[in-house]
Amino acid sequence: MKIGKLSEPVLKRTVIKEIKYKTKDVKQGAAVGNDASVFASCGRDMAVSMASYAGDIKMSAVRAFGGAVNSLSAKGAKPVGVMVSILMPEQVKEIELRNAVAKLNSLGEMIKVQIAGGHTETAGNINNTVVTVNAFGYMYEEIEVKDKASDNIRGMDIVMAGETGLEGTSVLALKSEEELKARFSGGYIDRAKDFLREIFTVNEAAVAVRHGATAMHDTSKSGVFGALWELGEYLKCGMNIDLKSIPIRQETVEICEYFNMNPYFIPSLGGLIIVTKNGEALVHEIRKSGKRAEIIGYTTCGHDKAIINNGEKRFLEPHRAGNPEYGI
Repeated sequence: MKIGKLSEPVLKRTVIKEIKYKTKDVKQGAAVGNDASVFASCGRDMAVSMASYAGDIKMSAVRAFGGAVNSLSAKGAKPVGVMVSILMPEQVKEIELRNAVAKLNSLGEMIKVQIAGGHTETAGNINNTVVTVNAFGYMYEEIEVKDKASDNIRGMDIVMAGETGLEGTSVLALKSEEELKARFSGGYIDRAKDFLREIFTVNEAAVAVRHGATAMHDTSKSGVFGALWELGEYLKCGMNIDLKSIPIRQETVEICEYFNMNPYFIPSLGGLIIVTKNGEALVHEIRKSGKRAEIIGYTTCGHDKAIINNGEKRFLEPHRAGNPEYGI
């Protein structure tokens, strides 16, 4: 199979279709566009999510931590802890492992999420470190868990909190720093490298829950376009999206242009897509918290997911397996 995230058709027919056994304790399980699973609990439902990255140990740890926690938040849950699995090749030094765990601890302290345990192992048959983070937390009382959104989902505002491509831009700047500095100033690249500091959307998700969000989806490995497709599939609705309304930074635009990449497909931790009845009020509240937010479109009848750019319309397609040429 191709390197990268599985294509949607393969995911449906080979993975999700084979998950047949179900229990009453799992209220929401595996599905396209579903950020986390929800479990029945005594008095308060719990949710669990997972993210996995391979590569540099510290960078992979940060991205996996952000991916798991953001997915949990997008489900309408308050993260409280994580379990971390680190599988390393033998050339990784102890100081590298210590620095990675220290970084995870500082991230957890920042958003009040504890590292509750995990597993660490050195293996002789792998070339890259693989970090997997499982996040768990409690569903907010304001959220009513549903398998699918109701038919009145059409005509709602689609809000994006954060900005597209922050994660991918930062990784590109870190991996290709010297090459990029031949084209851009050192300060410009340093700003792009720091985008990984802005990958959490926990607070924005909590604000959205308090203001009656109907559904949310984290923008991560599939990029913003992939996240929009997955959310539309999950809600069984179409979308009209104004491309120019999607928040994006100039550094992302120029670095992606340099590498001939589409900034709306690159990894985008730090972005959150929200479907809500009153987008203007939600945008106002998110901006008050210091995060950028914009209404980028609205839900429609049918299944077409249209991107509008200067009057021209194109349609989103299901995610295809990985973008290995991006190397991010």
